[in-house]
Order: sequence, then structure tokens, then C-alpha cells
Amino acid sequence: MAGNIKVYKGINSITKAFPVEYGKKRLGIFTAEKKDDIKDFNAAKSEGLDYALIKTTDYKKMALTIENLSDVVLDMKATIDKKQKEIEVEKSRIDTEIQKYQKELQEENELYKATLREYCTQKDEEIKQLKNTIENIDKVNEALQAQNKKRSNQERHLQPKREHSGYVVFESSEIDYKYPYYEEYELSGVDSEGSSQYRKLKNPKKSMDTAKVWMTKIQTPYRVDMDYDSAKYQITKDLLKDSDTDEGRRLLGRCGIEQFVMTGYTDISDKSKNVLFSLKLKKNFIRGYYEVSILHTKELTEVPNDMLRK
Repeated sequence: MAGNIKVYKGINSITKAFPVEYGKKRLGIFTAEKKDDIKDFNAAKSEGLDYALIKTTDYKKMALTIENLSDVVLDMKATIDKKQKEIEVEKSRIDTEIQKYQKELQEENELYKATLREYCTQKDEEIKQLKNTIENIDKVNEALQAQNKKRSNQERHLQPKREHSGYVVFESSEIDYKYPYYEEYELSGVDSEGSSQYRKLKNPKKSMDTAKVWMTKIQTPYRVDMDYDSAKYQITKDLLKDSDTDEGRRLLGRCGIEQFVMTGYTDISDKSKNVLFSLKLKKNFIRGYYEVSILHTKELTEVPNDMLRK
């Protein structure tokens, strides 16, 4: 029950009324302290209540109240039935909408999957075609490189012209190589035992040092009229990458180069090995070919016959 509590005062009694809304009907429930206090019932009716329930031992009044309440119960039942029917209709509508959306979503998913499969199939075919194109280009490039090497070897009188690598080692000499490094500590004094004490610098000082390294000059089979980027790519590939000859060893590896650290001398961790740390290209317009100058930490142990001029 809900509503404000209304208090009715008679001559010999106090009545508490509780108005409750049931659809369009208003029900008052109150207590009469005396059996014959019908004024309380009339007071409730005068407040605009349609029905009143009197808690009393007066069975006549109870019969009157029950008769009046029967209409309220019927109205309540009709209202509940109506609401239940509306709920069922709304639930059916919602279920229909859910099924509709689920069907649309499933159709969209199937369409998306089919489109994605078609797209992937198309891209796979494009990738396959690109791979075939690249393979064909590589084959053509290899054929052109072989033809270029053969012609270059013939012009330079390198024998045998078909088997010669096309690279000719001119000279290899020891040089003093200056390289920068950073001093992180400085001498701060001497302790009681005569040992030097150092402290770490907040801002390391840049200094120069000198190391004994080897410089080797190599003539390539590529003419100076070849553009620089293409020449650098091909020369780097020939000298540094694995080849199909001599058990897959690199050309420079066959000369005794054991490791490649192209970031510079200071990044070499093991200087006991013959490490290449610099490769520079040069256009020799007198001879008409690209040349390469490489810096490495130790002398060349050997130079293969196909990298010599005979």
C-alpha cells in the first residue's frame, strides 16, 4: 500500500485511513476502534474514496466492505491481465526483432567472409604473379650480370673470362687509422699505495685514437656509367653475401675476412678476428670501372685465383 496516512477523529475513536490507487478506483483502509462507529466509514467516503475496508468485528460492516471490494478486485485483475497481455505482445515483438537482427547479422557475416575469401584469393594470386615476375627478373639480371662480367673480363684480359669473379685485388697495405672515442673517466689522484684513482665524468670527452688496420683496394666488373645505387647494391651483394660457388662462402670471406661490422671500428667486439668495418666505392674514370676500398683489422690470408689478374 502507498499514499499519505489520513487520520479521522470521532467523538470516541481515532481512525487511520490509507488511500491506495487501483486503476481509476481509490480504496481506503482504516481501523475503527468501536464496532458501532459508522461515522468513520462515512468520513472515509467523504474524502473521495470509492471503497473502504473497515477492520472491525461488526460482520454487517464487513459484508458491506467485502461487497464493495469485489469490484476493486475485479478491476485489479482486469488491469493485471491487460498488463500481462501487453507484456506478452511486447516480448513477442522483441523476440521477432532479435531474430530479424540475428538473421541480418548472420547474412552480413557470411557476405563479409565470402568477400574476404575472394580478396585473399585475389591477393594470393597477385603475390604468386609477383614472385614469378621477381624470379624472372632475377634470372634476367643474373644473365645480364654474367654477360657483363664476361665482357668486362674480356676487356681487362682476365682469364679464364667465364670463371673469373670479375673482381681484382690490386693491393692491400697496413695504415694508421684514426677513430674517435669518448673518455668516460679521468685521473683524480693517487692513493696511499701509489695506485691511480679515477672518477667518472658526467660529460664524456671526445678524443681521437690510432689503430693499425689494413686497407685493400679491389677493382669491380662494373663500369662507371652504371648508376651509383645499382652499383653499390650489386657490389655489396657480390662481396658480402653468400654466393653459389666455393661452398657458399662470400668473395671477401674467401680472402680471409671473418666478420663484418659495418657500423664502425669502435663497435668491433673481437679484434682478434679479421673484421671488415668499412666499404667505400670509388669511380676510376681512367680505368673506367668502379673500385672498392675496404678497411679490415688484419691482413688478407689469401687471395683466390679468380680475384687476381693473370
